[in-house]
Amino acid sequence: MKYLQLGAVKRENPNLQFPLSEDQREEFLETFKKCFPDASEMDQVQFSRICSNPKGIIFASWTEENSSLINTLKKGNFSELFVDTSKLQEHALFEEYKTFIELYLFPVFTAQFSSVSAKNIHFFMSYSVLLPVYQQNLVQDSLSDWIFKQKEELSLAIHKARKDTDLHRLIDTFLSANMIQALDLLNVNHYRVKTQLLEFFMSLAYHPKSSTRFLMFLTNKLLEIRFTEEHKRQLSNFGADVKKGKIVVESTRVSWLRLSLVILILMVCVGGIIALFFVEADPETDLLQEKTAYMEFSKEERLKLDSLISKVKSEGLTYNDSQLDSDLPFVGVDLVKKRTWNNALFDELYQSWGNNDSVPFTKFFTQGKSFGKPYVKTKDLDGKSGNIAVELHNETDRMILIVVFQNNKKEPLYTKYLEAKTVAEWKINAGEYLFVLPGNKVPSGAKFGDLPFKELDAHFFENLGIAYRVDNINGKRIKLVWENLGNNESYLVDLSGALIKE
Repeated sequence: MKYLQLGAVKRENPNLQFPLSEDQREEFLETFKKCFPDASEMDQVQFSRICSNPKGIIFASWTEENSSLINTLKKGNFSELFVDTSKLQEHALFEEYKTFIELYLFPVFTAQFSSVSAKNIHFFMSYSVLLPVYQQNLVQDSLSDWIFKQKEELSLAIHKARKDTDLHRLIDTFLSANMIQALDLLNVNHYRVKTQLLEFFMSLAYHPKSSTRFLMFLTNKLLEIRFTEEHKRQLSNFGADVKKGKIVVESTRVSWLRLSLVILILMVCVGGIIALFFVEADPETDLLQEKTAYMEFSKEERLKLDSLISKVKSEGLTYNDSQLDSDLPFVGVDLVKKRTWNNALFDELYQSWGNNDSVPFTKFFTQGKSFGKPYVKTKDLDGKSGNIAVELHNETDRMILIVVFQNNKKEPLYTKYLEAKTVAEWKINAGEYLFVLPGNKVPSGAKFGDLPFKELDAHFFENLGIAYRVDNINGKRIKLVWENLGNNESYLVDLSGALIKE
């Protein structure tokens, strides 16, 4: 619907008083037809409603006082930046105003999406803040799709880069002032667009033509984008590490390291071949020693474990396929299904961790040092009392944080870091909750609420959304296995059938 200016009617007939009264209706219609001879009957009805409503008069005046907005509505395209000169976004009626202006502004978006370019992406994004949440998300979905298409083209060009100056030029072109301004205007539902780009750019440290000079430029460029304080801190630390030489870029790696690795692999292969000839195979021993944790399981438990893992893997593949085919309304996907907890300490921690689910994810996990203390301001799980013994085998290559608590307001919170390929034992009671969170490297000097790992990815936050509650069971021991399903994904296998997944 085309926007019709109230100011034009006022100038044509200064005698009209607004909001309109019934006795002015006929005079108003005559003036309307003079001002807008081509207007439809629907335009007339809508304009009459605006002129008869006090809020409609206010909203019309806001619109017409903003030169950038009224020019955009007149022209039907985005050729300039929206500037909130009247600070509309701070007004108590702003949410209602968005419903008013959406009728005229949203059709401009739908008509102009095909004309989005690097020259006007920030214009489009600046006006999206005037739309109600649903329409705003639809618009930013489309604009985010355009950004990701540009990123794919950038990725292809980067693959062909022959020197670090090529990388410098490509990044500088992509992260133009217009693009940075557009990224900063994304709403909270689309913050993950920025973190996905951040992850992509940080991976350039492994590009064969990367250099210390390029990484310093890249860090400074990324710091121009409005990230959370946590992301800014991580970026600053990364830049500092590059400057100090702690991060070795691909182009400066010493070739003899690769040669040494090849020699080592050849030695292992030769040793393996010799072993095949001289060591007699024992199928049962091989099965038991394939994974150290399995040595403590009975044959029946191992069979049950294999069956459960196979079932989980097949269910996991089906789930992932359906997720890829789903038509999600927004680009950003919440990894943590938020809920509140009666346990005040855990609820505070849970909300803090969940709100950090947009941190840059780790692509290449490293080997972390062992850590014998619990998470900050929580109690050591090893010292917890209870009626049921728990045995958890970590069969993955990553550390996990075990969290246990009773869901009452003033109850304590128990935690324990468990290394890869090791076993933990503790006591628990029926009705208590258990979380298993994967990651690597415990941060030094962490404060309560900080993420418990320096290296983590989406699987940490997915598992933060999965709670296990201890059911009333027959027996005094629960056996659990934290098992790798592939692609860095893990699953808690309950051999005792004692846990209820929530």
